[in-house]
Parts: sequence; C-alpha cells; structure tokens
Amino acid sequence: MNKAEEISEPVGDTADDAADTEEQESIEEKVNELFESAGREIGEDTALVARYIEKYKTKQGLNNALVKEFGTSTTAEINKIIKPLIKDKKGR
Repeated sequence: MNKAEEISEPVGDTADDAADTEEQESIEEKVNELFESAGREIGEDTALVARYIEKYKTKQGLNNALVKEFGTSTTAEINKIIKPLIKDKKGR
C-alpha cells in the first residue's frame, strides 16, 4: 500500500458513520419542513443547506458558505427560514 492509499482509507467506526448519516438526514428533514412551511422551494439544494448547517460551527461561517453558493439575497431568505436550526450556533 502506498502513502496515498494509506491517507485515503477511512478512519473511524461504522457506527459513528451511521449516526452521522442519521443526524444529517434529520437535519435535512427539518430544513425541508421549514422551507415547505415558508412556501419556499430550493429543490436539491436542501441537502446542501443541511450539510452546511452540520459542517459550520458558527453562524458567520455558515453565512459565508451560503453567500458563496447562493448569493446575498437568496442567503438572506435562507437564513430567515433556517433561523430555528442555527439558534444554538456561536455568533449573533
């Protein structure tokens, strides 16, 4: 096995991976519900928004990623919709 193969091998327990997948699906479901209740559709991007919510530890980091992906006006709408999901993140 060469160095690249050693680095690319997954590290961790499959139970942890399964728990992460379930948590990701749960967040994605919540994002879908919030967008439906707001009457807004972003389609396949729901999974991306859920992934960003999970990935970024601060509201600022999440906002920066959303702006880069969707632009400022769309991100403002998304932030209003997902506000209940990000209230516990660090930041204002």
